[in-house]
This record gives sequence, structure tokens and C-alpha cells, in this order.
Amino acid sequence: RARYAWVTVIPLTWLVTITSSAAWIKLFSPEVGIGFIAKANDLAGKLAVGAIPPEKIAQTQQIIFNQRLDALLTMLFLVLTWVLVLDTLRVSLRVLRGRAHPPLSEAPHEPTRLVEDWVRD
Repeated sequence: RARYAWVTVIPLTWLVTITSSAAWIKLFSPEVGIGFIAKANDLAGKLAVGAIPPEKIAQTQQIIFNQRLDALLTMLFLVLTWVLVLDTLRVSLRVLRGRAHPPLSEAPHEPTRLVEDWVRD
């Protein structure tokens, strides 16, 4: 079964690489049009010097909050993604080496009893 691992590993590697790099760019890009933090800091700076019209102040404060919240959530999901990837790698290596590992299923399968007269083909 290990010889078929590439079927899962290659797409997973591609997906995690692209997702992580996109998250990193959205978090730390200095370009205002790309980075969450850069946009929030730019708007906060404009707000501090009075460059925002008075009728747009509330909306600007909401955008600043949203940009910072987006940055926080992106960071959280990036960390969670890597925790899952690293734990999957840890468990997979334990399985391949024949060491003790968590069960690969939570409970044995039990057919439903919702339909009593149903017959399997």
C-alpha cells in the first residue's frame, strides 16, 4: 500500500504549498492591495492624520477591524493546516515503521436500522 502513497502525497504537497504561500503573502505583503496587515495599517495611518472624510470614518474603522480579523483567521487556519499535516506525517511514519499508532477508525461499521426491510444486492 505504501507504493500508492504518491497518489495522495503529491496533490497534498501541491495544495499545502500553494495554500501556505498564498496565506503568507496575504499576511505579510507590504503592498496595500494584497496584504491584510498592510491595508489595515495604511487605513489606520490615514485615519490618524485625518485623511479620511468624516462621513467615512465609521466605515474605515470597520474595514480596519475586518482586515485585522482576516489576518488573524488566516494565521489560525495556516497554523491548523500545518498542525494537521505534521500530525498526519507523524502517524503515517509510525504506521510505516510498524510502531504503535492511533486506531485508523473510530468505531466498527454498524449498518443502519432505519429501514428494516431493505435488502442489499
